[in-house]
Amino acid sequence: VIVEGVVQGDLFVITGNLTLSGRVEGDVVGMVGGPARISGEVGGSVRIAAVHLEITGPVGDDLAAVVAEGTVTGAIGRDVLAVAGSLALDGAVGRDVRAQVFRMSIDGPIARDVHARTDRLTLGDEAVVGGDVLYKASSDARIDPSAAVNGQLTRREVIAPVWAKAVTRLFAVLSVFGFIVAGLIATWGFRDVIEIGRE
Repeated sequence: VIVEGVVQGDLFVITGNLTLSGRVEGDVVGMVGGPARISGEVGGSVRIAAVHLEITGPVGDDLAAVVAEGTVTGAIGRDVLAVAGSLALDGAVGRDVRAQVFRMSIDGPIARDVHARTDRLTLGDEAVVGGDVLYKASSDARIDPSAAVNGQLTRREVIAPVWAKAVTRLFAVLSVFGFIVAGLIATWGFRDVIEIGRE
């Protein structure tokens, strides 16, 4: 699905891949079995499940995502809520970030707090967190000397045996594979609706 014009309202999609370079005045809600690339402007929120998510345009409200891999360089007006294999937040976030991510990096301004459960947290040289950073991890965060946290930086240790980590990673891989299959099935099941939308 390719969206290049203006959508006056919400955009709902179930597709194998999504490219949005136009403007959506409402929300974007979708399930994408492959890559989702949003370079246009979204006036409302983005609520999406995708294998790969790339947001380079501005989002007026919230971002809620379930993705295998995500990269966000566009500005998010309010909150970010994410469950992901890896997530890179390089754009500005207007309020809070809450995430359960295997690998997470922040390299932009976050207005309020960051709460994350992650195996690896990295704060880059352009990371500025206006509030607290509370993260659950088995190791300390990698923090660039130029990064700034205006509140408290707190790590709560997660103690897990090696077998538990291995099982968790296996389930992560299987869930991504299952999501891809579900996306393909949904695309096939709604092929008539998709064709009507293209017309």
